[in-house]
Amino acid sequence: TFNGDTAAANALDDYEEGTYVPTTNSGLTLQASYDIFAYIKVGRMCTVRGLWYPNNNPSGTGAMTMSLPFASYNYSQIAGAGGSGAMYRSISGADAGVVVYVSDNTSTATFYKNGGTGNWGPVTNSDWNTSMEIYVDFTYFTV
Repeated sequence: TFNGDTAAANALDDYEEGTYVPTTNSGLTLQASYDIFAYIKVGRMCTVRGLWYPNNNPSGTGAMTMSLPFASYNYSQIAGAGGSGAMYRSISGADAGVVVYVSDNTSTATFYKNGGTGNWGPVTNSDWNTSMEIYVDFTYFTV
């Protein structure tokens, strides 16, 4: 028991571990040896981990996105269902950081960068250099 609650009241209603290959934005593919991401879902909280390592040198101005293993939750008073920082290298204009952001009620995560001016903007295909990579480890809330 915990504070008078029964064990049944505190039981997890959902637990899952697995892997998946995320779908990427147009014009970008991941290297086959690094395209499998892991996830652990406990209740509505899901943590995703993997290495974002493109197979090509993508072009275009589309925001870099990846699919999620589960759709994100839609909060009414909280901006965004989750996300976090990431370890990265060789991303143009990302001198002050890169984050993974999961919007409410979506099935994708978007990468954002900060060039040091305090303003965040999406990482686009044209921001990539030939030796780029992003290690992600982020948590978000699911439906």
